[in-house]
Formats: sequence, structure tokens, C-alpha cells
Amino acid sequence: MTFGSLLRDCFSDRQVIKRKSGGSMPKIVDKDAMRERILDAAENAFHRDGITQVRMVDIAAELSVAKGTIYLYFPSRAELIAALVTRFFKSAENPLAAAPPAPSLEAFQKMILQMVTASSPDESTLLRFFSIFGAELKNPDISTPLAAYFDMLAEALGAELSRLAPNMPDPTQTARALVSVIDGLMLHRGLFGHNADIDTTKRLITAILSSP
Repeated sequence: MTFGSLLRDCFSDRQVIKRKSGGSMPKIVDKDAMRERILDAAENAFHRDGITQVRMVDIAAELSVAKGTIYLYFPSRAELIAALVTRFFKSAENPLAAAPPAPSLEAFQKMILQMVTASSPDESTLLRFFSIFGAELKNPDISTPLAAYFDMLAEALGAELSRLAPNMPDPTQTARALVSVIDGLMLHRGLFGHNADIDTTKRLITAILSSP
């Protein structure tokens, strides 16, 4: 490995921003950390002032940075909103995303059941999501990334079902039914604190996975 390639590796996930004072060393900003700071600022501003009232310049003001800095990370307001929507739901679905591949269909069913009945997203997270986005769910800037995320989740589950049950007639539609059950139950628990009846949930998931 050459010295130049080593430097490129070191700075591949960072952005160098020069300070205004001439001749001083550049300031190194961790891109991932800055991206999260921008999303945090946007979330706080949307929650406080309403999503329709907040502009990119307002988010920049939250961080005391130039508006151009926000556009370096999110080329448009729609892309920033999409990233924030996805972040909310990734935190809610994290137990599923972190699970290792199931060795059998029975193990897959057990994993889904355990995730739904033993864990739920933080109630405050879901309440905050709806307080920010609830009135604007028909807005394409919000509905499009939300639908894309659920499509991605269904595709991942469908691929797993295709691997575990190659004779299943339509693993994609089965996966979509599972996603509806998972998110419906987790949403209900997160918003209202009601635990789903384990036996009923087990029968429902079993019926979906056993459907011809």
C-alpha cells in the first residue's frame, strides 16, 4: 500500500473544510457524524415549528452553519426528509435487520414471532414520528421514502423465504403480508402500549407462512 492510498483510505469517509483564516490547518469533519447532526437538527425543528414551516436555512440556523453546508449532505429538502423518515423506521425495525439468517422456515417463523412479541419500538419514537409527519403522510416527500422502505423490507423477507421455502408459490406476497403484521403489531404496541396476544399472533404468522 502506498502512502497516497493510505491517505485516501483515511479520508474516504471524511470531508475536509478549510478555515477562513489563511495558512491554518484544515478542519476535518466526520461526514457520518455531521449527517446525523443535520438530521437531529431537522427533526427538532420539524417537531417544534411544523414540517411545512421549516426551510433548509432554518435547519442551518439550528446548527449555526451556512445553508450550503446542509446542501453538501442533502442536495434537496426532499432528500433530507426521506433520510429522516428512513431513520425513524430503521430504528423501529432494527431487531429484524440485526438477526442472522435463519437455518430453517421454522426458525424464521420463531424469529419473527420473537421479534414481534418480545420487542417493540420506543413509544416516544413513534409518537414523535406522528407528531412530525402525521399531517403530511400524503405528501410524496414523506410517503415515497416510507413506501420504499417497506418495499425494501418485504424484498429482504421475500428473498429469505425463497431460500428457505423454494416451493412457496409467492414468497414476495407472503413477505408483504408479514411486513403488514409486523408493523401493525409494533405500531399498536408503540402507540398504545398494548401487548398482542402471543397465541393469536403465533397462529396468524403460522397461517401466513403456511398459506398455499
